[in-house]
Amino acid sequence: MWRSWGDVLDQLVTEDGAIIDFGAAVDCDDREQVDNEFLMSLVTTAVQVIRVQYCVYLDEKVFLHIADYCPKLSELNAAGCDLFSDRSLAAIAEKCPLTKLNLSGCEVTDCAFEAGASRKIAWLNVPRCYMLTDRA
Repeated sequence: MWRSWGDVLDQLVTEDGAIIDFGAAVDCDDREQVDNEFLMSLVTTAVQVIRVQYCVYLDEKVFLHIADYCPKLSELNAAGCDLFSDRSLAAIAEKCPLTKLNLSGCEVTDCAFEAGASRKIAWLNVPRCYMLTDRA
């Protein structure tokens, strides 16, 4: 049964605003309700961790926003976010101190990694990223 975001907001964002986690508080079916505008409304400069795995309608616009407004972002789980792009990865890797990244099932290509996007990432998970080759 669908609940309003207000019912789970305190479970989505930690009190200090450092963690936004849709993985723990939202059922997989409900993650389809997450859109760019809602996630962008939660983003602040305090955010260090974002877990939006399988929020399938998030696109490049929200990830570019995250890159611009989350200068402390160290962990991103965007597994299953089909619209996560090379441009999204390049922007986040350039502007954020990202050390942990899960892009399982995303359609990123070698281009994002050839540009040096993974240099500072200590933990990287990219299974089912079929557009990646061994060159990346």
